[in-house]
Amino acid sequence: MNSKIQFISVWSPKGGVGKTSLSINLADCFHSYWGWSVTVIDLEPRQQSATWIHKRGKLPFPILTGMPNKKPQAKLAVLDFPPWMDDQLRVYLNLSKYVVIPIRPSALDYAAITQAIQDYQIEQESFEIIRVLNCLDSRRSEERAVEHTLKQTTQDKVAVVKNRSIYPKVIGLGLGVFSAKGEVEKSNNQQLYEAQAEIDSLARLINVR
Repeated sequence: MNSKIQFISVWSPKGGVGKTSLSINLADCFHSYWGWSVTVIDLEPRQQSATWIHKRGKLPFPILTGMPNKKPQAKLAVLDFPPWMDDQLRVYLNLSKYVVIPIRPSALDYAAITQAIQDYQIEQESFEIIRVLNCLDSRRSEERAVEHTLKQTTQDKVAVVKNRSIYPKVIGLGLGVFSAKGEVEKSNNQQLYEAQAEIDSLARLINVR
């Protein structure tokens, strides 16, 4: 692998928490907004969700299926992990300086992911963890309670991505929220700007300049 390339991992022990959407939108932010050369590496051997999104749309960066034998020609690689961990995946995980862990805003998901992080001894590794409370509906008191608990009980960095209809809309187009500019109806522009601000805030927690 290229010693100069930097890696970010997006992992969670639960499926359906938004790993692929976060991977695509983070890569889109670094490429389309920050101007970096970026690739996404889809490590999911079954669904290959990121690969499907790339084939469906016109993302301005490549998505590779599986870890390549040759070094990616990019400054940054975002690794989209499956919802488990084994010895080989741990090797890939440890390539990263940062691991982004999305969490749905429910007490059950929060407890399950916290336990899995302990069971897999994720926090004992050398990378830095960023926990992302994903699809938060701040109108719901139980979800606000999870947000408060998360921020009060972890020393990891925490980001919040709200429940916005624009995220599945642009993913359905095979795009991220940055590359979707001009590709969605004008009525969606405010949501698009708000989503871009959220993803950019998450990207700024990742010190890989």
